[in-house]
Amino acid sequence: MKRITPLKILGILSVLLGLTVAILTGGYLIILGAYFIGLALLLFLFDWLTKKTKTRKAYWISQIALSVAYVAFLTLSYLDWNKHNLIVFPNEFQGDGGIVFGIEGYPELPEMKYWVKTIEIPSNGVLITSTKEEELPNKFQFQYQDGSSLDFRDSTWNFSHSTEFPCILTSSIVKHYSFKIGNNSSSNFQELLSNLCDSMNQGKLVTAYVSEYSPIVKEVETPYLHLQNKGLSKLPQNINTLQVKEIILTGNNFTEFPAEVLNMPQLEELLIGHNPVSKLPDNLESFKNLKRLSINATQIKEFPSDLSALESLETIGLDHNEFKKVPEPILTIPNLKRLGLNNNKLTDLKFIDERLEGLESIYLYSNEIKQIDCEIENLKSLKELLIFDNEIDSIPDCIGSLTNLEKLEIWSNPIKYVTPEIQKLTNLKTVRMEKDNLTEEQMESIRKWLPNAEISFQ
Repeated sequence: MKRITPLKILGILSVLLGLTVAILTGGYLIILGAYFIGLALLLFLFDWLTKKTKTRKAYWISQIALSVAYVAFLTLSYLDWNKHNLIVFPNEFQGDGGIVFGIEGYPELPEMKYWVKTIEIPSNGVLITSTKEEELPNKFQFQYQDGSSLDFRDSTWNFSHSTEFPCILTSSIVKHYSFKIGNNSSSNFQELLSNLCDSMNQGKLVTAYVSEYSPIVKEVETPYLHLQNKGLSKLPQNINTLQVKEIILTGNNFTEFPAEVLNMPQLEELLIGHNPVSKLPDNLESFKNLKRLSINATQIKEFPSDLSALESLETIGLDHNEFKKVPEPILTIPNLKRLGLNNNKLTDLKFIDERLEGLESIYLYSNEIKQIDCEIENLKSLKELLIFDNEIDSIPDCIGSLTNLEKLEIWSNPIKYVTPEIQKLTNLKTVRMEKDNLTEEQMESIRKWLPNAEISFQ
């Protein structure tokens, strides 16, 4: 019978552990399982090598020493793998806050003890430290001061780490963790981040972090400020000193229209869609040169009563806003060329009047429009009509008044009738239309009426 040695026992246990890990996790941790089996093979090799020792004493010393070293290695590896941050909140803390890293002059975080770095959050929810974020473990546990754990099933609990807040005017960034507990929707932490950036921009604070990429895109003819999806709710002071003509603020956390941009009369394009903004400011007339304004997917319901001072504005996007009626002030924009109204709740086109006679493109798709009202006769300059995905069942005679129309997208509508007047649209280049409710004879007639257009029945 072959001798059972400590290294063989550890090797067999390692094989069993590797197989168990691989099988019980359905192969998810197969690499870890293979790692243990690889260690087992190494142990069997060491066991064979120890047999080459000259004395029995040396043999057992080698066996025991290698076994102890292996167990110690596994223990230290497990403890190193288990390193984590324990973030401790004040009892019953509610609100938002975070940890700001790498700010020169602020205290360092406590040293790690027994593979745990304990970080205690002050009562105001904000901790600023000179410690760098990369010096922390990448695992987290959370609890209150009384030792109770946070309930991760609570939808009002949110934690984000390794987040960067750009200072915009300089290359400095504020690196931070952020968290929110409860339904308190205050933006105090965001305001703090903005204030820290203002201090950095003024040279009063120094951060360990700078960005390799400037939010100002200069590799184009007209430089622009790109701040999409940055988690912003405020802009820094003196942003009006930037010589940019376009600002992209889509997908942030602005609840109010950023007043700072109102001091940038040179702006030609402002995109602030996909933000919870609820109101436009009354002094929009300061945008003397604004050509494009996107307020898609906001909560804006209130508009200044008169937008006639926006003489340069040619394009406005109001998509995804659930409007049942087009806000009256939109019709007062004097030189509007493109109007985006898709994905709203419009049911008719009766809002169109002579004030829109200069309009060249109108996007009305994905609404609840039931018919093409003859108010469209006022759209004397219209070149693009995108009105697909509605509830329209016929194309009426008044379509013939749109003699400048070049593109008609009216598919995903239950069209049953198309007027012969459509043949007056001699400038029409492309048409897309639903065929499900049209006969072959009707489709052939449409092709004859529009011989110069590319027609797609789908």
